[in-house]
Amino acid sequence: MKTCLARTAALLLTLVLLISAMPLAMAAGRMDFRVIEEAGDTDQNAIYVVTKPQFYTGSVSRFVGDYAVYQDIYSGCHGITDYGGRIVCSPDPEGPDPYTVVGKNLFLTSVDAYHNGFLYDFNRTKLYDGLLNPDRVSALTDAVSGEALGFRIGDPARWWEDQSATLGAWDGTLFPNAVGAVQNGLVCRKMNKGWSLWEAFGERRLPDDYEYLSFTDTDVLLARQNGVYRLIRTDGTALNDHTYDEAQKIIGAFPALIVCKDKKYGLLKGDGSELAPMRFDQLEQIPMEEEDSDFFAFQATADGASAYYIATVSGIQTLEEWALAHQTLLRKDWHLLPDPSGYSKLVDDQKQPLIPDPIWLIQQGGSGLAIFFPEAYVTRFYDWDLKLLAEIAGRPSSHTPQAVAFSETAEGGTTNTVFYDLSGTKLRTVSGASVGFTDANTLALQRADGMYAFADGRGNLLTRYVYPYVMPISSGFDSLRYPYYITQKEAGKAYEIIDGHTGSNAVSAKCTVSEHSVILPEGSYFPIYLDGKTGFARLTARDESPFRDVGLEKWYGQSVKFCYNAGLMNGEGSGRFVPNGDMTRAMLVQVLYNISGEKTSAHGFADVPDKAWYADAVNWAAANHIVEGASKTRFDPNALVTREQMVAILYRYAKTFGVSFAKSADLSRYTDRSRISGYAVEAMAWAVGNGVIKGSTSTTISPKGTATRAEVATVLMRFVRLMAGE
Repeated sequence: MKTCLARTAALLLTLVLLISAMPLAMAAGRMDFRVIEEAGDTDQNAIYVVTKPQFYTGSVSRFVGDYAVYQDIYSGCHGITDYGGRIVCSPDPEGPDPYTVVGKNLFLTSVDAYHNGFLYDFNRTKLYDGLLNPDRVSALTDAVSGEALGFRIGDPARWWEDQSATLGAWDGTLFPNAVGAVQNGLVCRKMNKGWSLWEAFGERRLPDDYEYLSFTDTDVLLARQNGVYRLIRTDGTALNDHTYDEAQKIIGAFPALIVCKDKKYGLLKGDGSELAPMRFDQLEQIPMEEEDSDFFAFQATADGASAYYIATVSGIQTLEEWALAHQTLLRKDWHLLPDPSGYSKLVDDQKQPLIPDPIWLIQQGGSGLAIFFPEAYVTRFYDWDLKLLAEIAGRPSSHTPQAVAFSETAEGGTTNTVFYDLSGTKLRTVSGASVGFTDANTLALQRADGMYAFADGRGNLLTRYVYPYVMPISSGFDSLRYPYYITQKEAGKAYEIIDGHTGSNAVSAKCTVSEHSVILPEGSYFPIYLDGKTGFARLTARDESPFRDVGLEKWYGQSVKFCYNAGLMNGEGSGRFVPNGDMTRAMLVQVLYNISGEKTSAHGFADVPDKAWYADAVNWAAANHIVEGASKTRFDPNALVTREQMVAILYRYAKTFGVSFAKSADLSRYTDRSRISGYAVEAMAWAVGNGVIKGSTSTTISPKGTATRAEVATVLMRFVRLMAGE
């Protein structure tokens, strides 16, 4: 059956608080912005249904970017949908069957047992003759303002090697040679003679006589010629007089290099400034289980003595120095320092031991501390004067902020779990059960027969033992835990998401999910099934930024989290938002289209192909007079959106859907007001008067300045609140 039963519909954001669902209200294309505002303002672990269940499917793979492959239950063939439930590539028994999405307009088929396949666009046009393997298509990036992608066709375990990369356009056109780092529209390419620097899809900047070439910072490259390394600028001039015998880029954290000269090692920042002096006889980065945006660790040897160090953008510290500065307990003068045994020492500000033995801090709280002593194999409870309150033999099996749990074997071999508070006072014994999984405030307890029940952080049962299957939900890239579990109430029956605090379905009573749902806090979606139809949902987390590169203390931190929670903006992959990244005209229009757009006929812009990812959004916005083209025949979708264009688009959107605001600001205080284009003067006065946008300084408005992703997030948050009636 070639006809797809799933029909395209406008995006419906549904805020789900614990077990109750709150549907959005739409009328004549106008969104109820109060619901969007409520979703954006929430700061709790919650599951959001981001699209109303609306199409029939047998299975949905995890999302890659904004798209996922689904299987039609009638034809058995696969199609592609976006997170709003819009079908962008319908199932077709006569065409190549999508196996996985790899870009905004690209998918791979699967032609053998190893899932090797050919590359197609969403029109099912074959784009590349060679076979690709989706397991090896990694590091997918929107490399050049939405016009290019980079992916690697090599060993995924050696993803850091620039030589394994390839660059292509979103239409699938691939460069014939390997490609390295991409930065600001410039590409390091490996040619027949060597490495060179090119404009992406443009002219060559530097000749192909480099043995190695890769970006270390925005406009700085690490280059090797005649076996010697040095840092150069993008015009080929040397950054300084220093040369090195060896150089290696640091993986993760911030841009940095390990360099060696005359058998002495040191560290450089990506811009070439010194991070650690050239004084080490050996220096090696220490692989970390979790990539961190603030520091990296390394081991170095100098004068025969080896030590561990932490490097930050401000310099290096020994592991002890770093721990002393960062591992402060509730008492300001108490610290945990690493111990050679692999455990820690509890010391004061002068590094004097408060407890002489190696320890493992189990938990701390208002009552005191629970500490495990590995040499004695006992757990001791102390108050904040280090007075011993209680001692229990053994190591805890689990702990929460409220209690510490121990497993004990009773007569007959029965396993019991005993809970103590942080003063060492026994709370209760749960007979015949051990702790299966734990998050901050919830435990999953498992009986000997394999059945699970949920308990609170003090061991009080919240449910009966009714779950034969429980899988804790966590994020894939940083191991964060959330109070939700994928469960099964009866073997062979449907799976659902349970709120561990209440034991109830976290979405709705009839909602089910896949056993293999991948639920991440950062821009990733998972399918939900309701009344035979499929929709999509996502998880948001409490008291944390959803992105590694966005601190909530930043001026844009809360705005970015608001837009993410409300479903207005997503990350750029790998847990990053890229706040200083560019925003194009097409991207901004797509945001508004996702909220309340409906497919319309093509407007006729010559530079908006019918199958472009932004085509429906641009056509809708043009038909509703929300956007104007750069000319009658050109929209210029990939141009960076300016501040005046941004407010003009939002102003027209508000007017189009029947919202009017009387406030209008006097722009005379801005010295650059004359630079505001005629079409944007009224919109700018409205935006300033209603607090949607503020001056770049107290006397300038910078109408022609481009808007970063952080600035757009801030303006969108203010716009939503204005539309919601604040």
